[in-house]
Amino acid sequence: MTLVETNDDLIAIDCGLMFPDDEMYGVDIVINDFTYLRDRKDKFRA
Repeated sequence: MTLVETNDDLIAIDCGLMFPDDEMYGVDIVINDFTYLRDRKDKFRA
């Protein structure tokens, strides 16, 4: 996930899923952790 944050705003540039490394056996996709974004939802604009 790529976020751009200023003092008052937070903008998400890319929130797509990721594909696992070869060492991550049995994992098909990797989903982003949205905790940081959820904790700052009042600043989230786009």
